[in-house]
Amino acid sequence: MSSPLRILQITNRIPFPLNDGGNIATWYVAHYLQQCGHIVDLAFLNTNKHFENPQSIASGYRNLFYTNINTDLKIKGLIKSFFSETAYNIERFKSKEFETVLTNALQEQQYDIIQIEGAYMALYVPLLKKLTTANIVLRSHNIEHRIWERVAVNTSNILKKVFIQHLAKKIKAFEDTTLHLFDAIIAITEDDAAYYKTRSYTGKLTAIQAGFEDSLIADPVKKPHSVCFIGSMQWMPNIEGMDWFLKEVWPLVLHEMPQAELYIAGKGMDASFDKWKGPGVFLEGFVPNASDFIQNHNVFVVPLLSGGGMRLKVVEAMGMAMPIVSTAIGAEGIQYVPDHDILICDTPTELKNGIVLLLRDKAFATQIATHARERAVAEYSWKMLIARFEKMYNELE
Repeated sequence: MSSPLRILQITNRIPFPLNDGGNIATWYVAHYLQQCGHIVDLAFLNTNKHFENPQSIASGYRNLFYTNINTDLKIKGLIKSFFSETAYNIERFKSKEFETVLTNALQEQQYDIIQIEGAYMALYVPLLKKLTTANIVLRSHNIEHRIWERVAVNTSNILKKVFIQHLAKKIKAFEDTTLHLFDAIIAITEDDAAYYKTRSYTGKLTAIQAGFEDSLIADPVKKPHSVCFIGSMQWMPNIEGMDWFLKEVWPLVLHEMPQAELYIAGKGMDASFDKWKGPGVFLEGFVPNASDFIQNHNVFVVPLLSGGGMRLKVVEAMGMAMPIVSTAIGAEGIQYVPDHDILICDTPTELKNGIVLLLRDKAFATQIATHARERAVAEYSWKMLIARFEKMYNELE
């Protein structure tokens, strides 16, 4: 290996606990880079929405630099942002205190690579360029404006649709402007990398997906006839997808298999989600171990209608040898052969048929699950993926 690299990750929240795709994708990259002998520090906004004791993650990094911030959406801010240049979704992560934190960190430490996790933190790149000669890399987890464009398409309320469309345009303008500030971009899917090419990006560009952690695999006792979904209910595409699934798909499943059960888990499930309660539906809310939750069931369902990047929970479920039924958008950005590794179903009837087939035909379910596991091992080993990060970094030196 060449000399150890000094790397600073910058994130808009603490990447802990490891209970959603963004945290997992961020933390495991740092973890395996350190396993390879590199030095990794973390600078982050400790938001009130995702507040954690920084010491909960201290063992994973050499140094932590952070400030607390309130990023709650406020009506006044939303109205004001309608007439401002920068989208409120982005503006609320701007912090003078964090600028001071970054300035002090870069006066204390020298880095070879500064990795920005997600497009919104590009807010701080102009400052960074004044403070350091380190190569600045965007780790793109999504093309953010695409998520909002898709949400707008599926929104029936006209006023809400117009607002979301306006928001998407502002986010797109921000992404298209700031991407040229980066020395390199590591997209999370090939499709996302292709998008950056269409925007005439001239820096180093590659696609490196997120992986799965093989140590999480267990052999649990599965609940009979059970289907599961897990995802943060603080992310609109998850809410939208599950709303649609419960209204349009689940009644069809129960009509054919009355004994079927659906278990829904995810953080942010407050009392407002009680509307999802119904025949055969169990709301688990936040679960401390997502891997155990998934593996306790027979079928993993991903009924998303919007979103971007890739769903890491799908890759993890593949690695756990779980039979998966997903919409095409739910499995977007993931390498798979339809109806071989994952059942791809986009209409209510297709989803119902896929779920019922996997619940009834154990041999077929095992076959799909085995193929999914083989695909995950071949394509999504963290050690293999980290070697590609190292290659990109070394090419920048």
